[in-house]
Amino acid sequence: MNNDKRPQVVVAELVSEIGLRLLGRSCEVLEAEGASRERLLELMAAAQGIVVRSGVRVDRELIEAAPELRVIGRAGVGLDNIDLEAAREAGAEVVNTPVANVISAAEHTMALMLAMCRNLPQADASVRAGEWDRARFRGVELYGKTLGVVGLGRIGSLVAERALAFGMSFLVYDPYLTPERVAGLGGAPSGGGGALGAVEGVVGECGAGGARVGGSGGEVIVRPRPEAGNPTFPASFRYSEKGDNIRRAAKGGQAVSGEGGRVCVCVIQAYPSPMPCPPW
Repeated sequence: MNNDKRPQVVVAELVSEIGLRLLGRSCEVLEAEGASRERLLELMAAAQGIVVRSGVRVDRELIEAAPELRVIGRAGVGLDNIDLEAAREAGAEVVNTPVANVISAAEHTMALMLAMCRNLPQADASVRAGEWDRARFRGVELYGKTLGVVGLGRIGSLVAERALAFGMSFLVYDPYLTPERVAGLGGAPSGGGGALGAVEGVVGECGAGGARVGGSGGEVIVRPRPEAGNPTFPASFRYSEKGDNIRRAAKGGQAVSGEGGRVCVCVIQAYPSPMPCPPW
């Protein structure tokens, strides 16, 4: 072990100064943002902990380079960049911060919804190309629209609150909430079998292991990923005829537009498939 009595913690990515100061009260902090892979391996040799965000892969090689490793901290929600099996074998606890960015995620969802309704990415690309075709990008208002929420969890409920502030109404599919709870948040539960009826948008927060979103014939089917171990989360959402938007907040899934062009925009917070991913 290192001569300093405090445990050494490698901070491999950007962490706020406040976080570094708090960590420094009880640990020797080794800042390694932007460090090469070789440098990280060197630092891990005497480290008892490592803190990452989403950019650094804590794979088997990195874990095995740290014989004293006790804790792997993910400053964020997901654990997809951490080899959980290798961590378990090494006896290292893996922790994350599930509520640290829920407000940011909810605000980001609203920003994406506004961008979709106002065709901002397309309009930006058009202007950058030297065009000025305003009529093409008129867009629509969020006001008066109905939002379908898949999973009214931490992020989903915050999105719903903000949707109400925009003058929207929302329907919910969540097998774990009672109709009374949904009504108390200002929404309405979906119909039997998870059908939402005619909705203008869908936001999904299927936190129980993620979800796979696919569509055909004007329906969107939401099921848990095979590894989620949660077979009680199926749902089918029928869309209005004029074209609809999907906002996909859970990671690791796929979204496919319905037939006939009914789903006009799809935003996925993940790489498309095939995506660069760890080997485990």
